[in-house]
Amino acid sequence: MGLVKNLHNTSHKKCSCSGTDGAWINHWRLHSGSSAYLCRKEGCHNIAEDGAHVKKVNTNDHSHYIVALCRSCNKTEDVFEVYYKYLVPAQCL
Repeated sequence: MGLVKNLHNTSHKKCSCSGTDGAWINHWRLHSGSSAYLCRKEGCHNIAEDGAHVKKVNTNDHSHYIVALCRSCNKTEDVFEVYYKYLVPAQCL
């Protein structure tokens, strides 16, 4: 488990992966191999509606990732915990 924070000004970006219809939540489902419906923020049990752009904090890894979050968690500016196994690279593979 580690700390991440949301990236700002990413809502205009569309996923270009085949089969995602441009939606980042579909990108997350495709590349994570999961169809989980719950927000992946530790301690949240809301329905995941967004594929959120995040980056790890307190690490040398400056890559951008997608994680399934509810709308409320996707709008937070706070640093929060997720299991790194739920992060998928933001670029199409």
